[in-house]
Amino acid sequence: MKAFIYPSHTVIEPLGDPASVSRILNEPLDVQMDRLLRRLELEPVRIDDPSQASGEKYLLLPDNLYVTGALLYEFLKAARHVSGTVALGLAESPFTRFTTPMQELRSEGEGDQRIWIYPLVRVDRSKGSAEPTDYEGARPLVTRAKAWNVAVWRAQDVPGRPRQHMPVTLHQAIRIESWYHVWAANVLSLPVWGARQAFQPRRAAWLILKILWALVTYLPVQLVRALTGFHATLSSATLVQHVGRHIVVRGKRCRIHPTATVIASELGDDVEIGPYCMVALSVIGDHVTIDPWGESLNSVIGSGTHLIHRPAFNAAVCYPGCRVSLVQASLFGRNASFGGEVRAYDLNLKGPVTIEHRGKVVATGTSGLGACIGHEAQLWGRISLAPGRAIPNGVMIIEDPNVVLQRIPADVKPGVIHAIRQGVLVPVGSNREAKARASEAGSSTA
Repeated sequence: MKAFIYPSHTVIEPLGDPASVSRILNEPLDVQMDRLLRRLELEPVRIDDPSQASGEKYLLLPDNLYVTGALLYEFLKAARHVSGTVALGLAESPFTRFTTPMQELRSEGEGDQRIWIYPLVRVDRSKGSAEPTDYEGARPLVTRAKAWNVAVWRAQDVPGRPRQHMPVTLHQAIRIESWYHVWAANVLSLPVWGARQAFQPRRAAWLILKILWALVTYLPVQLVRALTGFHATLSSATLVQHVGRHIVVRGKRCRIHPTATVIASELGDDVEIGPYCMVALSVIGDHVTIDPWGESLNSVIGSGTHLIHRPAFNAAVCYPGCRVSLVQASLFGRNASFGGEVRAYDLNLKGPVTIEHRGKVVATGTSGLGACIGHEAQLWGRISLAPGRAIPNGVMIIEDPNVVLQRIPADVKPGVIHAIRQGVLVPVGSNREAKARASEAGSSTA
C-alpha cells in the first residue's frame, strides 16, 4: 500500500525551518517517517496536493506529522477491520493534554471524553467511490494508546515545589506546528527509543543476558553490605541505574572517563565524556564533548556540540554545533551559543507557560518549559530569559555594558567602597556617583 505525503507548508519559528526537516532524535522528521513507513511495508510517495493521491486503498498524511511506530502499527491493524475513510483518533489522556496545544486538529466531545482526530488518513474506496478522501471528511478511528504521567525533574530553587511531570507512552502522534512540538517530540520519544533498542530481535537476547548478569552481580553485593552493617542502596532507583549501565549503544572511538556514568543512552562516534559526568536516557550525536561534572538527562544532543562549564542539560534538545552550559526543558538551533551566567527560567508558578505562536500568545501544555534559541544565536553574560521565550536566528545578546567595569579612574583609593556606574568605578556616596545616578535618570527619562 502507498503512503502519500503532501506538504503542510508549515514553518517552525523562530528557526525558520520547514516542519518536515525538524530534527527528532538527531534525524530530520521526513527521514524518520520514510524509514518507518517502509518498515511497515508502506511505500512513501511525495505529492504536491492531497488531490493527487490515487488508488483503491492508501494512506494519506501531511509532512509535519510525527507518529511512532507502535501507534502507526495499531492504527493500521484496526483499520483492516473497517471500510471507508478513517482518520487516527486518540482519546483524551496526559499525552494529548501535553501536546495538543497549537496543533491544528479536529476533535469531538468535551473534557475527558474528547477524541482528538489527527491527519493520518486511511482511504478505502473498494466498496464505492462516494467515500470522502480527505482529512476533513474522515471518520475517527480511536486507537488504543495508554499514557502515564511520570515525574521527571524538580524546579530549582523553589522550596516545596513538586516535580514536573511528562507523559510516557509508546503511542505518540504530534502535528509539528511550533518549536514547542519539536521539543516535546524529542523528549517524549526518548522512552520510545529505549524500548525500541531493548526489544530489537537481534539485541533482545543479548540484552536479557546483560540484565541477568547485572542482577546477579548487584543483589549479592548489596545483601552482603546490608548484613555487615555497611550502607546499602537496596532501592528500585539504584537497581534501575545498575541495570541501565548495560543498556548503552556506543559508537566508535568514544572516550568515557572511568568516573563517568552512562545509563540507557546512545553515543555517536568520537564522543568524549569527562570526569564525574552523568548521562542517562539521552541520544548523543557524533563528536560531542561533555565537560567534567556535567550531566545530560532525558536529552537529545546534536553532533559537534560542546556542553561547557560544568553543564547540566536536562530534558533539553539541541541541534548540531551548539555550545551550552546550564539549561532545562529548552530547544537550541544549529550553532547556538548559551553560556556564562545565562539562565532560561523554566517554571511558571501560576499555570501553563505561554509562548508566541503565529502572532498570538498561546498557553502550552506544561508549566515547566524553558526557551527556544534560534540558529546561530549567541547569549553570553548575566542574562535571564522568561519561560517560553524564543530568540530569533542570529541574534547576539550580552549583559548590559553599564554594569560591566570598563574604566578605572586614576584616583581610586584603597579601603573605600566603590560601585560600577555606567561602566565606571566610583566611590559609593560620592559626588561622582551622584552625577552618574543623575545621568542614568536623565537617560531613562529621555
